[in-house]
Amino acid sequence: MVLISALAAVIVPNLYDSYVSIARGSAVKQVARDLQYAEEYALAKRDTVWVEFNVPGNSYRIYGGNTTAEKALIEGTRGEHDFIVQLGVGEYVHAELTSAHFDGSPNFIIDHFGIPILNDNGRVVLNLTDTISVAAGIGTVTLQ
Repeated sequence: MVLISALAAVIVPNLYDSYVSIARGSAVKQVARDLQYAEEYALAKRDTVWVEFNVPGNSYRIYGGNTTAEKALIEGTRGEHDFIVQLGVGEYVHAELTSAHFDGSPNFIIDHFGIPILNDNGRVVLNLTDTISVAAGIGTVTLQ
């Protein structure tokens, strides 16, 4: 019984740490996929797409519309009506939006050709260390 208790004391925390690591990695990959989806949506619909990160609110939203007056949330990739992603809850409980920088703003626009309108490469950081880059001029989304 003592041996089982000792093993459990070692194994359970390690399993939990592994779960948290996998959950964080999954969230980072999903954010990257969402950014790629925004580019693909802009190209397919020939629409301007607006990606807005709310760092204090630990969330992001994706809108379509050629002007700010026409701007409306697009449909989410996982069946939700509006493309609003709240990190830190549900399947993203272990994900934290640390920062988002796109030419000095937490937001950026993708033109109707699917290309982000950026002067410099943009980046999103989750969990203090997981970085997603968006290449200026071409839109390539990469995990670093």
